[in-house]
Amino acid sequence: MNEEIKKFLEDLLKEYDGALTADAQEKMLEKFGSSLTDELIKKYEDKFGKIEEMITAADEKKKDKEVMGFKGIGDFANAVMHNRVDTNANRLKTLETSVAGEYIIPPDYVNSIMSVALEANPFFRMAQQFRTSGNALNVPYFKDKDHTSGNVFGGIVMYWVEEGEAPTASDLKLGGMNLRLHDLLGIIPVTNDFLEDSPMNVNTLINNRFGQALDFMMEDVFINGSGVGKPLGIVNSPAIVTAAKKTSQSADTIVSENLTQMVSHLPKSSRRNAIFIYGSDTYTPIVNCKLGESDFPAFIPAGMLRNSQPIDTLLGRPAYESEHITAALGDEGDLLLVDPTQYAVLTKSGLTGKFDSSMHLYFDSNRTAFRIVFRIDGQPTWDTYVTPAQGTHYKSPIVKLAARA
Repeated sequence: MNEEIKKFLEDLLKEYDGALTADAQEKMLEKFGSSLTDELIKKYEDKFGKIEEMITAADEKKKDKEVMGFKGIGDFANAVMHNRVDTNANRLKTLETSVAGEYIIPPDYVNSIMSVALEANPFFRMAQQFRTSGNALNVPYFKDKDHTSGNVFGGIVMYWVEEGEAPTASDLKLGGMNLRLHDLLGIIPVTNDFLEDSPMNVNTLINNRFGQALDFMMEDVFINGSGVGKPLGIVNSPAIVTAAKKTSQSADTIVSENLTQMVSHLPKSSRRNAIFIYGSDTYTPIVNCKLGESDFPAFIPAGMLRNSQPIDTLLGRPAYESEHITAALGDEGDLLLVDPTQYAVLTKSGLTGKFDSSMHLYFDSNRTAFRIVFRIDGQPTWDTYVTPAQGTHYKSPIVKLAARA
């Protein structure tokens, strides 16, 4: 093959991005004749293979978008609203629950909603995850609360023994953490005109808006939940420890000694996972907090160090602002230090959600109400703090800062 042919083919393949389309083949035949076709196919067989793979991948991607016959969650929502139509009834048949008019949300659509909810929620993302096909689960754990007598991890005692001597037997103390699913319900009113005219926009409405609302509610309950009809929040845990303020500390301030005191109450295993959580009106004193008598900041904004850290950090640990910190600046609990891996979350197997609709709730305003129900529970895995082997500096994965009044 001479240089002219090579140059022509290189330009042709570049123009058509490697794809030998019918138009491209016509150009080759016009220039070189039909005898070149077989040679080109053999010589560029690897090129054809790659194109086929791209076509296959594109087809698979197209299939992924159409989950269980639905083009998106907007199409699914429309089908639920018009479930009496034969075509919709057939598509929804495998998703029916025991409740009339209620359907299981296809897992792909649940994942798209949850991805929005989890993006900024370290609790759910880092927590211990449990699944159940029923409505409750009992999770056993070692009761570990006092190390003063050498007892660790629920009663395990280690001994130094001489040859021929037998150690004293120890008993393991186990506790049971009872998790029971609670319903988290969301109502989304959509105008019928919007639903009929822009079904694909319903995808964004449900995925993004409901995902954000789900994140908002879960963050609130994981912090403040009473444990009655909802998850138990960290501030109501019996394991929480209060870090003392600095002696003669001014009111409504946060100093580096507060931060180091909080970290000192963490078990060693929690120091690599712990995160700070603070209220909105605590932001300014935290940002201005310096390490000791130096000018070095304790708070490092995201991206400040050559974009090497994607999130804000406080004393080297991730720091999150939350609307759900109820304590005002200077009050006890306005700053929390928590290890989310010591929080347990229970969800229904497969992280399923239930979906139904009603035209009656907002009938007078020509809107349809969509209802989404997720079932979830959660609570800290520690039922008390630990007394260390020496001293009374209690250890816990949940620490709050004392009042500075």
